[in-house]
Amino acid sequence: MQPVLEILGHEVRSYVLINHILGLVIPGILYLIFLRKYSMKRGVEINWPQFLIGLVVIIITGRYFARGIFELMYTGNLGSLSGYRLGEGSIMFGGFVGVAVAVGLITYLRKSNTLFWLDVTSIWLAFALGIRKIGCFLTGCCRGTETVLPWGVVFPDSAIPVHPLQLYESIFGFAIGVFLWRQFMRGDKPDGAGFFLFFSLFSLLRLVTLPIREIPPGAHYVALGPIAFLVLAVAAGAVCLWLIKREEEQGA
Repeated sequence: MQPVLEILGHEVRSYVLINHILGLVIPGILYLIFLRKYSMKRGVEINWPQFLIGLVVIIITGRYFARGIFELMYTGNLGSLSGYRLGEGSIMFGGFVGVAVAVGLITYLRKSNTLFWLDVTSIWLAFALGIRKIGCFLTGCCRGTETVLPWGVVFPDSAIPVHPLQLYESIFGFAIGVFLWRQFMRGDKPDGAGFFLFFSLFSLLRLVTLPIREIPPGAHYVALGPIAFLVLAVAAGAVCLWLIKREEEQGA
């Protein structure tokens, strides 16, 4: 189920349009607006040519992580490079991990403030989640399990109402994006706290929604999901609290 739109005489699948085009462009614009405002507030000078090169590397890394984990879950191996094209399935959580790894490595090599850049990146990830999950909803992937709740959705390939899990995650993405934006601009939290808060809450969201998430047949390593999300939620939350406590102690 992938609605096809006709744009300027060309057929474009809604999944490609929303997840891989709008889901990259719109969060990217918001990311750049926020980066400009936040860097000026913090007095951080941006080398824009180097930043754009690094951004391309980060996007590519995130895409390969997202697709690679998808291949690992559904085929048991990492697949071939030819399968990593737009329109193919991906695991968003894996993409977020890939982005975080790339940001960490690039900023470490350039001797930049890694925690500052992770914070800025969390804005991009949050709004990307909000938009891309709308694409998942229109496609019918990543849906929930059967429900009797009044907002249950019946997809064209099924007669059973299910949780619109994609919309739950979309709402979370937009909400945490707005919340983090406001918190960062207030400037009362230490570097890194926002990113690790986002990662902790997103991991927790994935953990608590596992019982209502439809698991496609043939998926590998499903049993590791609850453990992985629990560990990530606790670990990221602990780092967030540690950063805040360290800031308070240094300011005392």
